[in-house]
Amino acid sequence: MKLFPLISLLSFAACAAAPAASIALNISMGYLCGGQGASEADRMPADGLFMLVADVGGDGFDDVPAEGWAAGTDVVLVVYDNEFPAEAGGTRGFDLASGSSENGLFSRTLLIDTAQFGGGTGSVSLALRWFPTLKGSGGLPSSGPGAGVAYGEFSRTNPIYGLDSWTINLNGGASYTLDPLATPDLGGTDPEEDGMARHVTVPEPAAVGLLMLLALAVLSGRGRFLS
Repeated sequence: MKLFPLISLLSFAACAAAPAASIALNISMGYLCGGQGASEADRMPADGLFMLVADVGGDGFDDVPAEGWAAGTDVVLVVYDNEFPAEAGGTRGFDLASGSSENGLFSRTLLIDTAQFGGGTGSVSLALRWFPTLKGSGGLPSSGPGAGVAYGEFSRTNPIYGLDSWTINLNGGASYTLDPLATPDLGGTDPEEDGMARHVTVPEPAAVGLLMLLALAVLSGRGRFLS
């Protein structure tokens, strides 16, 4: 399978009862993998967890915290499609594809309601995140992912395949076909490692401080024992 067939996987599905001020995002890309490698065995399973994140503060994407799903000015967006319709509330967490898909190939048309940006205008940058060890077929879990969980992240400011940037204007009724991540196995030029879950969730600062205090207490106790 090459790059242009990959782009043709886009579902362009009409979503019933979509919000009036919605934006359509057509996203198709691959191969997306876990954190251990980029072989066929490492590719994202069909029910793996994905989410769409917006950097509403324009200060770059923050690391995913262990106790939540977004940090800083990042926001996990509510999205809508035929699998997660608007009348059911949409979802913040979803799986690889709406329908069947080859492992590692992401293909969805997602709608986002501009109302969730609080009436803001202008533009916002988006990123797709994936968590190989978590399941997204039931929506976003209520708790955070936990510390040390691997995840992947992709966004693109300057398109290289002639499609749209991942920085979009908040105009209701707009439609974007976002420039994909396409690894060499698909005829693309993106390095395999760009499709891997190379990031790791981090504890909140307070939790990090507590861990350091516990470590110091253990070392202090060990010192007294040795003396």
